Amino acid sequence: MENIDKLEDYNIQYIEEPVNDKNELIELVKTIKIGIAPDESIENIKDAEELINLGNFNFIVLKPSIRMGIYDTIKIIELANENNINVIITSAYETAVGKEMLLYLASLTNHNYAHGLNTETLGIDIFDSSINYNLPKINLDQNLFSYQINDDIL
Repeated sequence: MENIDKLEDYNIQYIEEPVNDKNELIELVKTIKIGIAPDESIENIKDAEELINLGNFNFIVLKPSIRMGIYDTIKIIELANENNINVIITSAYETAVGKEMLLYLASLTNHNYAHGLNTETLGIDIFDSSINYNLPKINLDQNLFSYQINDDIL
């Protein structure tokens, strides 16, 4: 943490959860110019609401499939959008089915920053999805939830 201010001259959008303590995170965001994005500090909707209402963060990172589910994630996105806070949706090794739900949740945010959805290179999925997550932008006009089971893997 003592060297984090040395990064201020670089074009860094945000640093994701650079400290382990939530109170330390809250103090850190007040003292540096680089964006700080809470991630692990957000265990549930109450934590997210608390950090959003502080008004010190420009970004928050959510892992819906691990921590809060779809309904609470939508509520958090709505609150963040109202407060001009950028929600970054990230995946945690979901199959194509879960990943497409995360893509939908990411579409509810009101910014053009990249979300953390490109994890298919980390393992084998039993579903073949028609969506290319390597693109800089994903066209939501394509047919979501159109996947086939990959019989070669089963």
